[in-house]
Amino acid sequence: MTADAAHADLAWLIERLKTTLEVPTINPSLSPRDYGMDSLGAVELGIEIKRRYGIPVEQSWEWVSLPVDEIARELAVRRSAPTAD
Repeated sequence: MTADAAHADLAWLIERLKTTLEVPTINPSLSPRDYGMDSLGAVELGIEIKRRYGIPVEQSWEWVSLPVDEIARELAVRRSAPTAD
């Protein structure tokens, strides 16, 4: 994982959350749930992540309890992981 990939994932995630949650700013140390994301929002975000990165995301909303920066790091790690052919 490169720092650039993690930074790009964080920037995308922050912009996506600002739009979805209709807030002007996102503090990366807070979780999407801290901003009021519900289970439907978590599923929709998971769909967007899969569409953008091809990474499956749990269909539960517990993962959105993680801070935004941790979610972005996890995305970067998963994207850089070797895939089974």
